[in-house]
Amino acid sequence: MFFDNRNQHGFGIIEIIVAVSLFVIVAVVGVATVAGSYSTNRLGTEETQATIFAQSGLDAVRSIKKQGWDTMFLNTDCSAGCGLGNSGNSWVWSGTENVQEKFNRVITVSEVQRDGIGNIVTSGGTNDPDTRRVESMVNWNFSPNRSNSVSLITYLTNFAKLITIVSGWANPIIQSIFDLTNSNSGNNNADAISLFYLGDYVFLGRAISGGTELYAIDVSDLSSPSLCNNCQRELGGSVNDIKIAGNYAYLASTSNSQELQIVNIGNPTSLNAESVISVNLNNGNSGNNNADAVSIEVSGNSLFMIRDGGNEFLEFDITNPANPTVLGSDNDLTGTPTNMVIVGGYAYVTTTDNNAELQVIDLSTRNVVNTLNLDEGNDASDALSVYYPGNNRILVGRNSSQAPELYSINISSPASPTISDTAEIGDSVIDISFGNDFIFIATDNNSSDLLILDGSSLDNISDLTVLTPALGFLDISNSPVELLYEPLLDRLFVASSNNNAELEIVRPQ
Repeated sequence: MFFDNRNQHGFGIIEIIVAVSLFVIVAVVGVATVAGSYSTNRLGTEETQATIFAQSGLDAVRSIKKQGWDTMFLNTDCSAGCGLGNSGNSWVWSGTENVQEKFNRVITVSEVQRDGIGNIVTSGGTNDPDTRRVESMVNWNFSPNRSNSVSLITYLTNFAKLITIVSGWANPIIQSIFDLTNSNSGNNNADAISLFYLGDYVFLGRAISGGTELYAIDVSDLSSPSLCNNCQRELGGSVNDIKIAGNYAYLASTSNSQELQIVNIGNPTSLNAESVISVNLNNGNSGNNNADAVSIEVSGNSLFMIRDGGNEFLEFDITNPANPTVLGSDNDLTGTPTNMVIVGGYAYVTTTDNNAELQVIDLSTRNVVNTLNLDEGNDASDALSVYYPGNNRILVGRNSSQAPELYSINISSPASPTISDTAEIGDSVIDISFGNDFIFIATDNNSSDLLILDGSSLDNISDLTVLTPALGFLDISNSPVELLYEPLLDRLFVASSNNNAELEIVRPQ
């Protein structure tokens, strides 16, 4: 019997052709998919790079504006586009564009029109000489046949002029208050002791009580602040300080089992449902199980804390806010720390040490590298408050004494601060805020517990006397505990010990 294998050979060749064809199709689709994915990823990376380049342009323009509205910001016509440069460690206008690798950035500054009720309009309005629209546009070629661009826009205003001419802080008034009562907070009598402003909310911290301690108060209408039912959180300790970074509020607490508390505030209207992430500072990781957190500052992925006992200066890693860890601590501080501000690579801490009311900590080592004795007229008064207004100066407030209570400190040499000037206030400087060349001071004076001083020259701050009074003052019932001035709103927020007005909003008139 004979078998004809020719057909079988034919089928073998066809199968090979089909298999090769299928392989080619699959390979082409795979290559196209991988290429498309690579292209998408590369586009996302380049758009991120372009956005950062554009944002850095806006930041530089803000710096130019702060150097002088007319003298620096508007002295160059950038309606057709400008570039940026650096001169004497300051940003300046330079050329018509900036090029960074494949990215080309142009800054455009244009006039702004407003309608009859003050809204910005594109046409048909009246030119506002004190507002400018700033656009930072970055262009680049994604491929030879495809160009891309990213554009960021902001509006800058001449607030210094507006405040000086239009409003003025010579006669401040309370615009509105918010009262935390038994019905809306569980306790009518706990003092508000800390606050932070973000977006349309003031995050207010209170002393531990039978009620809740953290609140997100809606201040989108400055004349009528409000609190929703879910906009508060029980914490189990007094909130001595609040700092916000990203979607997280970091809280300095008196709780002995959670001195650092972290709460997600991404949705303030469901604050009561958020879990509390905490770190317990004990004998093993900080030298003391019972010391209270006093003040905190966030810098990059690190959080720095001062406490009133044990190792009084601590650094935390908050790269992952849901899992903070203690990086290290130091017990070089003398006296009890009362407040802190971070500028660059240094922390400036106020203390009760009468020979070292200001102490400087190098953040890279967490060690005290210098101290400053605020002994002009009296070396026995505790330092209470510190604020960084810029221009290589910090402001330090002290307890009332027969000596100056307000100090302007030069930190041009960060590790070697020197006294630039002092001012006799006559009362304890409980807290300080600053903005638009005004110094806002909370005092313990029953009739003028809020003072506004001229801060246009921090090397020349004036004593308060009968002949040289404060620029402005206000009696707010001997109640201010912490102040926060928001320049964009031209409003001062006050955390108050007044049991009928825990949040007070002060405005000029």
